[in-house]
Amino acid sequence: MAEFLYRLGRGSARHARKILAAWFAVLLAVGVAFALGGGTLSNAMSIPGTPTAQVTDKLAEKFPEASGGTGSVVAQTSDGKAFTPAQEKAISKIITKATTINGIETIVDPFASEAERSKQAKDIKDGKAQIADAREQLTAGTTQLDDAEAQLNTGREQLEQAISQAKAAGMYEPAKAQFDAQLAQLDAGAAELEKQRAALEENTAELEAQQESLEQGASLLEMAAEIRNVSQDGAAAVITTVFTEAQMDIAQETKDQLVAAFDDTPVAGVSFDYSSEVSQGIPSVFGVGEAIGLLVAGIVLVVMLGTLIGAGLPLLTALVGVAIGALGAMSLSSVLDMSSVTPMLGLMLGLAVGIDYSLFIINRHRHQLKDGYSVRESIALANGTSGNAVVFAGATVFIALLALNVTRIPFLGLMGSVGAVSVLIAVLVAITMTPALLSLVGTKILSRKERTALAAGAAAQPVLAPSPKKAVRAMSTKGAIGTAVVSIALLLVLAIPALDLRLNLPDGSSEAHDTTQYRAYSAISERFGEGQNGPLLVVADLPATNTDEAALAYQREIAEALFAQPDVVAIAPAGTSTDRTVAAFQVIPAQGPTSVSTENLVHSLRGLSPLDGKFE
Repeated sequence: MAEFLYRLGRGSARHARKILAAWFAVLLAVGVAFALGGGTLSNAMSIPGTPTAQVTDKLAEKFPEASGGTGSVVAQTSDGKAFTPAQEKAISKIITKATTINGIETIVDPFASEAERSKQAKDIKDGKAQIADAREQLTAGTTQLDDAEAQLNTGREQLEQAISQAKAAGMYEPAKAQFDAQLAQLDAGAAELEKQRAALEENTAELEAQQESLEQGASLLEMAAEIRNVSQDGAAAVITTVFTEAQMDIAQETKDQLVAAFDDTPVAGVSFDYSSEVSQGIPSVFGVGEAIGLLVAGIVLVVMLGTLIGAGLPLLTALVGVAIGALGAMSLSSVLDMSSVTPMLGLMLGLAVGIDYSLFIINRHRHQLKDGYSVRESIALANGTSGNAVVFAGATVFIALLALNVTRIPFLGLMGSVGAVSVLIAVLVAITMTPALLSLVGTKILSRKERTALAAGAAAQPVLAPSPKKAVRAMSTKGAIGTAVVSIALLLVLAIPALDLRLNLPDGSSEAHDTTQYRAYSAISERFGEGQNGPLLVVADLPATNTDEAALAYQREIAEALFAQPDVVAIAPAGTSTDRTVAAFQVIPAQGPTSVSTENLVHSLRGLSPLDGKFE
């Protein structure tokens, strides 16, 4: 490999302009490919086979209206007082308009929702009072029927005694018609009483069914008491948006239009903030952070090398490499489902290794020039020695990144592949373009002071193998083993904190404090409880049923079991599928989405399946 790289470096130095032309032709080609085939990046990330993915797929199949992602808009009054009727009306008008945005399933009007909640609570209270009155009336009716039946039985006994007396006195036959009429009258009364009793029993059964349904509704409403859309003081409201697409598949245009709907229609005395699910956009591939990083790298290189040319070459080769890698990756975004972080990973890796790999060769070349080597010979030697290290280092990173495909997670495998290709390009640029540039700049790769010192020592003729400046000391095997053991032990000690490492996705609390995401997160935590920032979606398979009442009974049974779990403060049914076989529930944990208790709660809820051997 070293001999091959030596010849490659010498050939690149000899044909410098052709090498540079070839690389810039490649850059132009990928630029054209990006212009013609570049698509839209997204934030979509899915991991097939995980419980979350299974829930999403099931909802999409059985309950599509509940499978979409959600986001929140937090409205707050500037003076801290309750919303005025005019403000509520203005906000509701914006919500109605925003509901028509493409990609939005529905937007919950917090004021209408709270009004509906109050109405439901009042209806349940009134229903209980009506049922109590009806039960008293049924009890009274039962008492009246019992009294009438007793009177009827008494009359029948008296009639039977009269008939017996008439037969004993021989007077039955003349009075038979009268006795029969009285008996028929008593039978008709008994039939009427049976009819009234049957109606009373039917009304009682209906009343029991109504009471059971009312109790189910009251129980579900009680369990959902902590799920509020308007704060207790009436000064803040959460406007929940349900999108048609899954959380990671929501189009950026849809989110931008939602934000614009509220920002473009200001409400006097009301401010709007947006959760990270709504306000977080697709990050740019190359932004301010990367530009600052390049500037800092340039300053460090100038200070270390003492020459602008020496500092500029690693940056130039790195930029060419990442431009080819990033543009090439994004040119495939129209045919591949590519997340926004995929080309960003390639860019960051390309910049990092591109500067380092080129700097390896440049630094070796500079030392060799100062030792008296000719320019082209030094380039070839530097490429054959330091270039060998570059290829080895690049190969290890290349293999490690490609290994991400072993995870069988599509977006992660694509990220690894793009990163690996970017590293490969950085290696190729370093061992071909860097020698070509070094050949063109000649001794200007050295600072003016170094060139002056080199010219002053011109009497020393170039040598092919200069003697080492210091004597080489033989390596001790025992010393090498000891150093390795100590190094490994030190690394293990440094890795101890990783044992307590907790991984999670960022939420609004991790954003800068002056961002709308952080303000929205804080407002919800302070006014509605931390758990409102991370509601959990639970899906259950229900036994087949033909009635809504039976499905509601199953929902109540599941909701009570979920509500009984530790760290659950509220639960509300989100609905059932059209065939009544799948039910969705919104569960509000006690703490935020990244807390340990919420993490444990998720594991506990998953462990409940199947619930009582019936519900999955």
